[in-house]
Amino acid sequence: MVMCKKITASLFLCSLFFIQNALAEPLYWKAEKGAHELLIFGSIHMGTPDMYPLPETIIDHLHHSQALITEINLSDVADPQFYTTTEMTRDILNEQQKKRLSDIADELSLPVPMLLDRPSWQSALALQITQFVQLGFSPDYGIDQHLTNLALGKDISILGLETAGYQLQLFSQDNRTGRVLLIDTLNHWERNKKINRCLLETWKAGNSHQLLQLADESEIETELTERFIYTRNQNWAEKLDDPAFLTKPGKYTVAVGAMHLVGPQNLIDLLRKKGFSINRLSKSEPVDCEL
Repeated sequence: MVMCKKITASLFLCSLFFIQNALAEPLYWKAEKGAHELLIFGSIHMGTPDMYPLPETIIDHLHHSQALITEINLSDVADPQFYTTTEMTRDILNEQQKKRLSDIADELSLPVPMLLDRPSWQSALALQITQFVQLGFSPDYGIDQHLTNLALGKDISILGLETAGYQLQLFSQDNRTGRVLLIDTLNHWERNKKINRCLLETWKAGNSHQLLQLADESEIETELTERFIYTRNQNWAEKLDDPAFLTKPGKYTVAVGAMHLVGPQNLIDLLRKKGFSINRLSKSEPVDCEL
């Protein structure tokens, strides 16, 4: 799932003026400690065909890796378990907000009654994901899915930093989370379109400064940022430093949402504090997005 500092319509992330040459690459780093060498790649979870091919360095590293590590193991088809909130969308929206929901649903060709009768977090995700699809994104071109397919084809193990059930519980564990996400989605619908268009080009250019600006532009309240970003980054750093998780010496390819690799308490800085020697390998180019 798309995770960034904003936990709303930019979930999986304008007139655009884009400057990029052949040297620009998505963000990736090499992190080394003891017998382990990690290539940490900033992903986006829905994408477009023009994101490919990926840099040869990443593919070569994957082919020589003990395992591919992603946020969740997409090859695990087990049905995730999660808490179900009881507060439906129709229960939390006033008449003006319901009219806004109806207008957006018409734009996306989604049935309004279905959205009103879902928990608020499910309605928020349905709107966000459908917006990405309407903008031309597809989960089939998401980096996680692409790398998972390559790993399966080469019989490379796949490890998840967390479970799908854990991710769903982030949204469903309390009513307030869904309420905040849905209302924020409705209030910033048009702005989110511009942010999401800009996100793709910024990712392709490997521009960490612009990614951070997008995160700041999209920031949501501190409590959710702590839960969806900072706590998860801490958990991931602990796992990547745990020999019980990386049981074999050698190379590992790590792909997590690019927004987890920039800004405060990012995964790269947390691993550096744990004694990893880290070098950025990717080259970036400027991006000028009109937000």
